[in-house]
Amino acid sequence: PLILDPDAAAALALANSPELRIDAQSVAQAEAQLRQVLALDNFRLDLSANLVHRGPAPSLPEGFESFYIKTLHAETLTASKILWTWGQLESQRDLARVGVETAQTAAAVSRLALAKLARAALLKLAYDERLLDVDRETVASLMEHQRVTDKRYREGLIAFFEVAQAEAQVAHTQSLVADRLGGIERDRVALRRVLNLAQTTPVRVSVNNMPEQPAADLQACIEQALDARPEMRQAQSAVRLQEAAIRAAQTSLRPTVSVVAEVQDQTAGFATSALSYQVVVALQKPILDGGAQRAEVRAAKAVAETARLRLEQVAQAVAAEVADAYVQIEQLHERIAAAEMAERAAREQLRIARLRFEEDLGLGVEVIDAQAAVARAQTDRATAELDLNLAIVGLRAAMGMLDLQEAPEG
Repeated sequence: PLILDPDAAAALALANSPELRIDAQSVAQAEAQLRQVLALDNFRLDLSANLVHRGPAPSLPEGFESFYIKTLHAETLTASKILWTWGQLESQRDLARVGVETAQTAAAVSRLALAKLARAALLKLAYDERLLDVDRETVASLMEHQRVTDKRYREGLIAFFEVAQAEAQVAHTQSLVADRLGGIERDRVALRRVLNLAQTTPVRVSVNNMPEQPAADLQACIEQALDARPEMRQAQSAVRLQEAAIRAAQTSLRPTVSVVAEVQDQTAGFATSALSYQVVVALQKPILDGGAQRAEVRAAKAVAETARLRLEQVAQAVAAEVADAYVQIEQLHERIAAAEMAERAAREQLRIARLRFEEDLGLGVEVIDAQAAVARAQTDRATAELDLNLAIVGLRAAMGMLDLQEAPEG
């Protein structure tokens, strides 16, 4: 079986995810578009060739038959190079580069979200398995109480309703165990779905490598998040993209100078030579566009300002997410300490209830109630520890920490 801790689950989810493979293709497409733009400035050489055979020959006066050429050929070699664009090519390159950044940051956002989801799914499975242990411990304790009750009933020390009550409580708790087992299997189904595993794959949880709380203070956590979160890079790329769009719009009416050299070899015919060449320097400059450029620049500037405001919103949201998780972790440490104290108190009450029952000073229902209080305290503690682990996972994700290890084989 696959034995997974939270980090291994995250690594496996990222390794198996078809969505991330789609993101990788988007990055590759953006990189290909960048290479296309970069190639626009390169020296270009083209070769073309034509061969034409004509027939039948027309009727020509005697002595002129040789002027009719049945087979014609032409070969042309063309070299071209853009010399100056006054910023137009540079703007296109900027747009293409930011397009690559945008695709890469979108993939990083997906990776971080999927890693967090995989860790949470595994922690939920670990939580339900722990509650199963609580339920089984409760069943064992109640069965011991039932054994003591049966013995005291046979000795004539207690009434039969005590026996019936103990048996009913054991049966009820055993049904809870069955329900818990069903919930655990549903957790495994959900985990396999997140990890993109076959639903027949056996999966086990390791609790030896639970997430650790970052040692930094709140301000340092926020600073790291603002620097590392892919959402921040995504918003920054959006600003750069719109700034590049402004530059591209501003250069759209600038002239372009290019040079083209052409050498042609063709059937001579009446010409004195079959070989010819030409060199052309071309200047292209849009004159009137009806105000389209000014409108395009204004629109690009408006979108750029929106992108800057969006960047501020993302920064505020990231800082708030980090602060919320950080404060929640502090509160959960206190909650766990309180749950541990409550569990110790409940166990002491259970011990006293058992002694009272065995000494004919209390009823069996007191033991049952005390055992239920222990189970509730254990559940509260397990829930608080789950919430703590989830909050730590959330904080590390909010800080942009993937914490990946090598994906396990299976």
